[in-house]
Amino acid sequence: MKKKLAILAAMMMAATMFASCGDSSSSSKANETTTAPAESAADTSSEAETTTAPEESKPEETTAETTEATTEPEPVEPPENAIGIAGVSFQVKDSWEYRNVAGDKVIQNGVEEPLNVTCTDTYITGNGDYEVTLEGWWCDFDEAVLGWVALDVGLPVEVNDEVATFKDYPDMQIKLTEYQQDGKTIDLSGIDIGLEANNNTDSEGNNKEDGMYKIVNGWNNPAVDNRGEEYGGLTWQSTDPVTIKFTVSGLPNDKGDEEVAFKVVSGDGGEVG
Repeated sequence: MKKKLAILAAMMMAATMFASCGDSSSSSKANETTTAPAESAADTSSEAETTTAPEESKPEETTAETTEATTEPEPVEPPENAIGIAGVSFQVKDSWEYRNVAGDKVIQNGVEEPLNVTCTDTYITGNGDYEVTLEGWWCDFDEAVLGWVALDVGLPVEVNDEVATFKDYPDMQIKLTEYQQDGKTIDLSGIDIGLEANNNTDSEGNNKEDGMYKIVNGWNNPAVDNRGEEYGGLTWQSTDPVTIKFTVSGLPNDKGDEEVAFKVVSGDGGEVG
């Protein structure tokens, strides 16, 4: 009897152990299938990037250019028989706007950008009539004084016994015939305007040994006085062309039909009509 009871007890203990093992295995499987794995921060961020609609890119704003580009004139090649150039030269005292030599731009002392002026210069190719102009600009003379307006000739000058001649062309003579300013015209044919040595620098600081014929002169006796109406009213109060006409003689050949005029544009060229 005792033996039977012992066998029965052993069988019951075995059944209990198997039941316990079965419950543990089932619980583990239940946990595996019902618990969702935690998403990493990186995965969440990646998903957010792909599901969020990107912002619409705004078109770049463009600013319309208001400054018109200055059109440089086509260069005029010097004729083969050209011996030099000529053009309007001037200086304004106190404010010091100036153009000392032909072929140069018009500038103001200490200012990097050139003034807005258009000059029409000329090549000298032989005996004949020539014309040069400066237009598109005028100076406010309330605070400045006109130093000079002159014809500058780009040829070296030498002076012997106070007589100036062109060094390489001693027989060459220039006679100024007409001067225009502020729409007024003055006949210069009866006025003797002598040649001077123009030892001045250009806008780049290079010394030029040019010849000069001063028409208006604020330092010495001028050929044409411009101090008010009683002196002809030449006060340079408009952008009208300042024009000088002259005649060349004494050269071995005459001027032909070749193109001799060429433009020098400073800045945007100024108010040219």
